[in-house]
Amino acid sequence: GTDVVGAEEEEERKEIERYFASQSLRARDERKAMLAAVVGYERAIGFKDMLRDMDGRSTERRKHQEQKRKQEQKMEEEPSVEAKAGDACNELGSICLRGIMDYKRRGVKVPKMLYSSARFWMDRARGRFRGKPSCREAEVSVMCNISMLLRSREQLVEAVNVLKEAHEVLEQRENGEKCWDSVSEATAGVYLEMGVRKRREVAGKGEAGTTVFQQKNIKIKDERDVLDPTEKALDIYTRLGNEAQVAATNYQLGIFYGLIWTRQGDEGKAGDRLRKAFGHLENARVYYGKKMGEERTAVKVILDLSNLFTSMGASNKETLMKGVECILKPPPI
Repeated sequence: GTDVVGAEEEEERKEIERYFASQSLRARDERKAMLAAVVGYERAIGFKDMLRDMDGRSTERRKHQEQKRKQEQKMEEEPSVEAKAGDACNELGSICLRGIMDYKRRGVKVPKMLYSSARFWMDRARGRFRGKPSCREAEVSVMCNISMLLRSREQLVEAVNVLKEAHEVLEQRENGEKCWDSVSEATAGVYLEMGVRKRREVAGKGEAGTTVFQQKNIKIKDERDVLDPTEKALDIYTRLGNEAQVAATNYQLGIFYGLIWTRQGDEGKAGDRLRKAFGHLENARVYYGKKMGEERTAVKVILDLSNLFTSMGASNKETLMKGVECILKPPPI
């Protein structure tokens, strides 16, 4: 009933208070300063709105004030009070988001109230930036935080939609190349997570050691739900020139194609799937084989390639030899 819900909310509030109270003195002081800044900026905005209402009693005054407001919007030398309030609200939202990530890292259940607090501050920040050309990149920064928040709740479709909207706010890459690419990078990350989650759901995790390429009769719809977002991620990472993520995405695609290449009832496409499996895994092998510090990953990819060869038929001497050669073959320099 209502009493139970109220008690749960009170317990959550106390838990959040305990969490933030356990942080360093500097972190607590910074949080208090940010809250004080928001209160001060909001009061200034309220006073400014009150004066505008008082000055706008006559038609001529209203026209004059409107012209003045438009001129002020064009001047981008000094951040407005609204922009400063937006920055402070976004920082408070980021503090909540960092807390959420800390809970998740420790494997502790995240209080629902912390999610709602993060979203409250982020929405308030975006409201202060929305519609102001000089605040376009600041608004996009908030939207990236909102996307991260949604991603932390596994609301991946909603996270992608927010990032698409962020690109619409920027309109074109020329309005902020670094910001545009950051949104693209975040979008690719969500697409890759979508594909990996779906692949684990329909084909098992397969992450602990080398992959066993056993026959998987996966529905065509499930197959597309894995491949579509993962291929979108690969396309974006390739355009951005992010070689590390290109290799990681190639590996995910190679593993999945290796799991579905023998699907029953669709043998005509087996050869194409097998070629794609080898192609993606080989691309990953080339990258990890040359990258210092990625020796363990390189070995895993090589063993997976070898296992893929042997999955073609243990009685086939040629494929078994290719599997052995794959392990012994040094990566290209």
